[in-house]
Amino acid sequence: MDVSAMFKINCGLFLAGVTTDKPTGCIINTVMQVGHSPLKCSLTMSQDHYTHSQILQAGSLAITTFSKQVRPDIIKRFGFTSGKVTDKFQDIAYELDSQGNPYLLGEYVSAVFALTLSSKMDIDGGYTIFLCDVKDAVKSEGDSITYGEYLENVKKKIF
Repeated sequence: MDVSAMFKINCGLFLAGVTTDKPTGCIINTVMQVGHSPLKCSLTMSQDHYTHSQILQAGSLAITTFSKQVRPDIIKRFGFTSGKVTDKFQDIAYELDSQGNPYLLGEYVSAVFALTLSSKMDIDGGYTIFLCDVKDAVKSEGDSITYGEYLENVKKKIF
């Protein structure tokens, strides 16, 4: 099986941010709109991520959608370190949404969503699908980066 065929599915690159005792977050590539009225979206996350347990505790999160201008150091910070031991938001521009969850600011952001968790489904293999209500959404001018563009243009700059 050619697992790289999965990269042909048009996914994005996102930061899932949450605050319980401190702001934390992780990079994910599976967020999608699943309803219009009411406005809902889903996201999938590994149960191994520290952010996963914090979302369950908080019941809400913020999604930062990255633009094509996203810097490799941002992806490295949020995608390749653990929030258990690292203050991922130290010395970086961010704000808190109406629920107290962190989202990034800057030219590498194309949209921001404030979400509340409405239900979840455990998936075999250690993942959870979160179904969320969209409480707020704000877009910027830049185009969003796809996961394929990240693999082609950004990932190789991280390592």
